[in-house]
Amino acid sequence: MGNNRFETNGTGRLKPNSARRAHDVQRQIGEMMLKLGMTPHTDGYAMLCDGTRLLAGVDRGRYVHMYTELYPLLEENFGRSDKVLYAMRDTIRLAWQRNDEARAELYFDDTPPCNAELLYMLAEHLKTACAKG
Repeated sequence: MGNNRFETNGTGRLKPNSARRAHDVQRQIGEMMLKLGMTPHTDGYAMLCDGTRLLAGVDRGRYVHMYTELYPLLEENFGRSDKVLYAMRDTIRLAWQRNDEARAELYFDDTPPCNAELLYMLAEHLKTACAKG
């Protein structure tokens, strides 16, 4: 399972963060993912949580390169090479198969989003929620 030791500073580089804030952020991410029908028993769930948390810590104007920055970091965190993409895709696919269409349409069209699309959407939602509260 991933760890909560990363967030980005103003330069976009990773730095340690506080355990208290990490717990709150992790809880909010879990709530969002459960609303989408994703369950914690899949490998991709933890990877999506970690990826969302990392993206939420990046400044809004900075673009994160998924294949050269985020996915390699997740592979390192989870000790799995080249399985991150597939595990996340599988979790998204399973959620869309189980999820009722009305709930899925609130976030996306009737087709499942790609990994990057979902990660960016969840991260933006989290940034907005953190800015409000």
